Amino acid sequence: MRYHDEAEERSTTIRIVVSDQGPGIPDVCKAVEPGYSGGRGLGLGLSAVRNLMGCLSIESRPGRTEVTTSMTRRR
Repeated sequence: MRYHDEAEERSTTIRIVVSDQGPGIPDVCKAVEPGYSGGRGLGLGLSAVRNLMGCLSIESRPGRTEVTTSMTRRR
């Protein structure tokens, strides 16, 4: 499953890529909503990243999840 939310490209961008080899995220669209947790967490992590950063992309399947996020300096 894939979630992608892209902002308009500008000049100065920082990009962060995080991946793991866990069980995957069963419902990626729910996972970016505030309060959703697949475990014991508060369910605020991915929704906070989505709100703070300009772009968020999540690709997840059993054995591999990759989250890519970026923020472009506003001018």
